[in-house]
Amino acid sequence: MKLLVANISGNMGKTTIVKHLLAPRMPDARTVCIESTNAGSDEIKDAVRLNAAEEFGSLVDILAIEDDVIVDLGSSEAKEMVRRLKEYESAIHDFDLVLIPVVPDPKAQEDSIATVMTLNALKLPGENPTYLQQGTGAHGWEGRSFVRTTHSSRAGDGDY
Repeated sequence: MKLLVANISGNMGKTTIVKHLLAPRMPDARTVCIESTNAGSDEIKDAVRLNAAEEFGSLVDILAIEDDVIVDLGSSEAKEMVRRLKEYESAIHDFDLVLIPVVPDPKAQEDSIATVMTLNALKLPGENPTYLQQGTGAHGWEGRSFVRTTHSSRAGDGDY
């Protein structure tokens, strides 16, 4: 399984989800952190740290070689990552699932919608990206799938 955890907003819990929820449940997965400003990613054991602008080819190689990969895409690298994914159209199809963490703040939710719209424009494989809403459910996180749409007045043009 190849997972992408992404949101254009910071402080959504992306790295926390990778470190405490996904990595322990996928111990053989290669974890890749694409982030230039999040010190928390340094705490993820054996994670590969990449820069989207200069090392995107390394990510593509990892996705091609490894069976199980968790990619933690930090907000500081999101714009460049989307640009690279547009250049290398087939790369987005390497991911089996995209998780978009969101907190119950209105601005964060708007950014999350923009994230979904941008990823949908890249023609994600599968049904829909999945978001994890913090602060709901019995354990603090609740997963839901977004309905794929073609446009949204709140999300602008769907680009970062």
